[in-house]
Amino acid sequence: LSRHIAAALPRCRGEGQLRVKCCVEGCRKMMPQTLVFHASRPAQGLALEIDKATGDLQEKYGVLPIDWIPQTCHVCNDYVGPLLKLTECGDKACEMCWMQWVDEQL
Repeated sequence: LSRHIAAALPRCRGEGQLRVKCCVEGCRKMMPQTLVFHASRPAQGLALEIDKATGDLQEKYGVLPIDWIPQTCHVCNDYVGPLLKLTECGDKACEMCWMQWVDEQL
């Protein structure tokens, strides 16, 4: 599933929307975005890039320090996209890695 999604990401980037066709041969429907996001961290990064390009960022991202240059997260090495940056030290990671770190600290 993740390879199917990865193969669709260049088309999605070109079209400016994250819509991945069902992986069942002959099916013309699109996969639910929740499934796409669950199966593909790079899809999460592309969604942020598309939102930024179209001006559709959620208000919460507008106040967060985000490095918008797409990069691979050095923590999980699975996510490719914009990274959240700590203003105090400049460390960067994807949203999921920061959430996991916070959970571990509590």
